[in-house]
Amino acid sequence: MIREGCTASQGNGKVMCVGLACIDLVNVVASFPQEDSDKRGERYYWQRGGNANNDCTVLTKLSMPCDFMGVLGTRGAEARWIAEDFEKYGISTDHCVRKDVQCSIATIILSIEGGTRTIVFYPRDQPQLTFEEFNKEFNGDFSSYSWIHFELTSNVSDVCSMMDSVCASKGRQNPEY
Repeated sequence: MIREGCTASQGNGKVMCVGLACIDLVNVVASFPQEDSDKRGERYYWQRGGNANNDCTVLTKLSMPCDFMGVLGTRGAEARWIAEDFEKYGISTDHCVRKDVQCSIATIILSIEGGTRTIVFYPRDQPQLTFEEFNKEFNGDFSSYSWIHFELTSNVSDVCSMMDSVCASKGRQNPEY
């Protein structure tokens, strides 16, 4: 969802991406498996996942300073790995809400033959970021950012309220959805 006219162009060039951080468990296979069959994989790896999370990584690799905001779980090896990986890439998580929950998991099957990606998402007990949490952190002051990206997750009304808050802080009328 793009909200035209709501960028924070007076900011310092920093970008904030708001959304989900999870672990992607990626299985690369020669061809997609038949249902109820065994299949040997070609490769397997972990990576941070989630749209906003991935955008932070790409922007940082392009030398754009970037902050991530979302709910980060603090329980389990995956949560520790996510925190370490954000740090490794120099992505700030200072605005994140930390909760004593496990991070979400996405199992991804990449088929070489079909060129397809199949995702099975399991949220575990990790909640979505709420407007109240977002508003408490910023209280309408987004002056540090020249762009704010919102990942539209299952909490649509909260995300729309977050976008409206950014638009209102810039004195701009909120576009229609």
